[in-house]
Amino acid sequence: MKSLKFLLIFISSTFFVDAKIDGGIFFNFYGSTYDDYKNTTLNFNFTSLINTKYYNSSKPTVFYVHGWRSGLTIISTESVVKAYLSRGDHNIIAVDWSKYSSNVDYIEVAASVKDQATFNTAVLGQMQTAGFNLSTFHFVGHSLGAQILGRVGYQFINNYSFKFKRITGLDPAGPLFANRNDDKLFQLEYPTLNKLNAEFVDIIHTDAGTFGSKFTTGHIDFRPNGGSSQPGCSLFECFFIGQDDCLSCDHGRAWKYYAESVNITTSTFIAKRCPNNVTDFTKSKCIGPETASMGFNADKYKVGGNYYLETNDRKLYSK
Repeated sequence: MKSLKFLLIFISSTFFVDAKIDGGIFFNFYGSTYDDYKNTTLNFNFTSLINTKYYNSSKPTVFYVHGWRSGLTIISTESVVKAYLSRGDHNIIAVDWSKYSSNVDYIEVAASVKDQATFNTAVLGQMQTAGFNLSTFHFVGHSLGAQILGRVGYQFINNYSFKFKRITGLDPAGPLFANRNDDKLFQLEYPTLNKLNAEFVDIIHTDAGTFGSKFTTGHIDFRPNGGSSQPGCSLFECFFIGQDDCLSCDHGRAWKYYAESVNITTSTFIAKRCPNNVTDFTKSKCIGPETASMGFNADKYKVGGNYYLETNDRKLYSK
């Protein structure tokens, strides 16, 4: 099943392409409900949003970027946005790049990540000039959205000499992304999200080695259920119970776990640091007492490395 999933993403294209973008990327600022938002894009008068219901300068801000074959009206984005709305203590910005991410050709969409990042960097630069405090921004991305944010972090460091406080990668896309930090192509691979892109980078791996990156590149890398296969995503459960989308079930668990961690204000998804591998975790052989909370509260923990935990096969996922 894993091999089949990996092959399917390459069916539509044989050659690597360099895709350019021509606008059509939007930034939604949410008010008090999911249906109450201000739609913006490059060269918008961002100053007009400061200290309105769409941006309260006294609150931290979450900046969310969806993944491949997704958009702002898809359940993944809706779940994360609504989780933050239920808290009521964050400004919420969600990026809509569905004009490009809806393309079934993964290779072409992956090739656009650098240009997507350049567009996002320009918009964030305008926000900063308008008076937005980017030091209070928490950047969260799923799949290719996580890779876009890694490039945005890289570009902001180089173009503005400014490093973001935190980037959270929800199963960052794996195919065509390598464990590197430069902006050049090498063997048809781009650099993956890594801990050089922000002051704190936490990554949740749920489909490592297939749709998701297998590399340990964050300050903290969480690997629930080993990081590659998730309970509730087996062939039987997909086809006969109909619990989730079969091809992207494991990959999609990352945003589901994260949304749940945002919804629940107490510390959840407690994971144990295990420097060696998941086998040591399953055999209770992890060295040291370090634990961390996967998801929303991950930045409260500073001991890096791979962290393992088990989840339930459906809501509530946290044990």
